[in-house]
Amino acid sequence: MTFDATKPFNALPELPPVLDVKAERIQAGLTAARQALQRLNAVSRVVLAAEDFYSALLYEETTSHDALATNASAAALAWAMRFAQDDAKVCSAARYRSALVCGCAYVRANSKISVELLLELHRLLCAHPYSGIRDGKVRVSDGRRLIFTAPVGRDRLMQLLRNLEDYINNDPTDALVKLGVILHQFIWIHPFCDGNGRVGRLLMVLYLLHAQAIDEPVLFLNCYFKAHFEQYLHVLNTTLLTQNWENLLCFMLSAVEKTAEATIQKAVPLGSGGCH
Repeated sequence: MTFDATKPFNALPELPPVLDVKAERIQAGLTAARQALQRLNAVSRVVLAAEDFYSALLYEETTSHDALATNASAAALAWAMRFAQDDAKVCSAARYRSALVCGCAYVRANSKISVELLLELHRLLCAHPYSGIRDGKVRVSDGRRLIFTAPVGRDRLMQLLRNLEDYINNDPTDALVKLGVILHQFIWIHPFCDGNGRVGRLLMVLYLLHAQAIDEPVLFLNCYFKAHFEQYLHVLNTTLLTQNWENLLCFMLSAVEKTAEATIQKAVPLGSGGCH
């Protein structure tokens, strides 16, 4: 598939894609990710109950800074987030937490993920007057080069989002395989003027919760994406161009496995009362 990065990509293929998940790399990645999530689920309630520690995880998710390894203590971050202290990063983390709480309540009450939920998450994340699904053109770059111009037209964007909603809730493909497909499609739809990355990462957590792959919302992938940013961009682009999903699926499975293991390791002090 070819496309002109300077022109709106309204021909974005709808879901489901044609997937071959029998490759050895994918099967190995699925096994490793499932095992890591089982271990994470075993400690997830402890992580969620540790207010200071959990606030630090959310801060890391929104800023990509390791709050547990900085001079700012987890307790100080938790206090600041509770009272939305006048700091841009802390306020952003507080909004992210509010959106996450809302999303978890919606998923547990409705047993689905909807376009309406995505719109509400975006509204809660925005620090400016809410505009909803964009009407204009959005060009996405990595700071050095233009990557693509997202589809345009609210009708087309809503059509793509409804197709994504149907895939999320009704397609029988393995949940951890679908995770990569969902992120890829949402990023390419790019339905908002800004905040697409934050909504997309929230969607990852909420989808895994909806699919019962995680017991609690304690898996946050942003730090992994930032640490492997060039690879992240590469697999997003090449998957669209080639419609070969293996590299993207393996990348996402590795992100789940490594992030779960990292969260477990960071939570070790909780067992000995190291963080309250």
